[in-house]
Parts: sequence; structure tokens; C-alpha cells
Amino acid sequence: MITLLFIVRKINAGKIEADTPPLNGGSQETTNVYNSFAKLCKIIRISNSAFFSGNLSWAYSMITDALKLFRKVGDEKAIGIACNNLGNTLQAMCSDFHFDGECCETISDICILKSALSNYDEAVAIAQRRFDATTEENEKAKCAQELADRMFNRGLFLLLVANDGCAPEDARK
Repeated sequence: MITLLFIVRKINAGKIEADTPPLNGGSQETTNVYNSFAKLCKIIRISNSAFFSGNLSWAYSMITDALKLFRKVGDEKAIGIACNNLGNTLQAMCSDFHFDGECCETISDICILKSALSNYDEAVAIAQRRFDATTEENEKAKCAQELADRMFNRGLFLLLVANDGCAPEDARK
């Protein structure tokens, strides 16, 4: 099994770079996996930078690309993180467009609220599965914290959009 460690990140002159250990030798498959993980790392960093700088459409684009790649490689923990980040990005977008009693807004004919809730639900479900499957005490505590954070994000989102026409009827509960 190949373990890839992304140890240090640098931001040089506004350019985000990932320091990945050099790959020497190996098969074409190993090189492809290595390059995929390096790309995923950069995508997540760019998405986070875009989110915190207020460029929500760019953050949305980057995190949806990352989610597609995480699904392709089957990394459930990374899928959970990306779904949670995508939910947070969509929540911020929904806050910009929110109108009481109406659908907040759509992206490519997809309701932002419903998409955010779907992503939060998937992130919570993944965190719950990880919590349930973990037996080691320290790891179980980390999984419990992750699950609590994901549930908090989903709950806060539901409270913020409870009056929206697309919100579930029991959103306040």
C-alpha cells in the first residue's frame, strides 16, 4: 500500500503550492495515484482559500471537482469532508440569495438549499458510520467530535433556512 504524506504547504507570492515528497520510480499506476492525490490536495486548498476570501462561486466549482475525484478514488473520509465543505459553501451562497417564503436560488437548476442539505446529510451519515465502526478509544473520540461538528453545521443551516420555501417542514426541530 502506498502512503502519501502531504507535510508542508506554502503560499508564495499569492500562489498556493503543495510540498509533496518526490516520487522516484514506480509503475504508471503509482504515478497516476500520486498525481491524483497531489491534485486533490491542491483543489481543497484552493477551494478553502476561495471560500474564506468570499469567492463562493469559485469555491463551489473547486469543491465540486474535488468531491468528484474523491468519489472516483472511493475515499469515504475525504468524501465526508468535501460534502461538509460543499454544504458550508452552499449555505453561504444561500445566505446571499435568501428570500423568506421562496426558493433561495438555484445553481444550474439545482436548489441551493436542497443541495446543501443533501451534502450535509451525506457528511453526517459518513461520520456516523465511521463513529459506529471505530472501537479504539482515542479514535472514537475524534470520530465523535467530527460527527458533532457535522451535525452542528447541518442543524445551524436548518435553523437559518427554516422560513425558506424549500426548507423541510420540520427544519426548526
